[in-house]
Amino acid sequence: MSLISCNKKKTLLQKESETEFTVIDSKFPLILDKIDFENKENFVQLNDEINSKISKTVTDFYNLESGVDETYKKYFGIKDCYFKTIRLHDKSQTLFFIILKSYPSMELRSKVLFYDNTSKQFIGKPLDFKIYALYEFTNGKILPTNLKKEFNIETPEIKVTNKNKNGENQFEFTRLWHNGTFNAIETTILKVTETEIDTVSYNKRNI
Repeated sequence: MSLISCNKKKTLLQKESETEFTVIDSKFPLILDKIDFENKENFVQLNDEINSKISKTVTDFYNLESGVDETYKKYFGIKDCYFKTIRLHDKSQTLFFIILKSYPSMELRSKVLFYDNTSKQFIGKPLDFKIYALYEFTNGKILPTNLKKEFNIETPEIKVTNKNKNGENQFEFTRLWHNGTFNAIETTILKVTETEIDTVSYNKRNI
């Protein structure tokens, strides 16, 4: 009986470890092609609450947005739609940048979670930030697309702008908007307080 119990416990621990997602510690500004995804010295362990939030975000994406229908779920699981999470933080807030893959195109998406360091609570809903026109997933790696190279786009994907007069953080998100024939640089500035996220400005510039 003790041998059976031991085997069950071992299986349970293996299942728990499988639900953990690799998180990389980094600093603002975020430029994805500058991140060393293989350097384990930058890997960080998070508390159960944050791990659970990341796990739920990935699971929701898999079930609702990834494009995987029931027929293919046995071939393409939750882990297959996930790449890595990047943790970015300053004194007030922490951003968790979750890199995801759609199926079957492997188109890159991301979800951004905002976390208040003082209240230790997540703020608002996950932000959908599409990065497929800037980066692609090839042979297990994230690489710049031909469009990013062609237009010589070196702007950070996320950076902290100057705080406003109330001391609230503002984050600037920049992506390449692409629909096959039309390209534009899309910039959104968000104001983040302890309780909410508001859009300060939005701009789309043709290139």
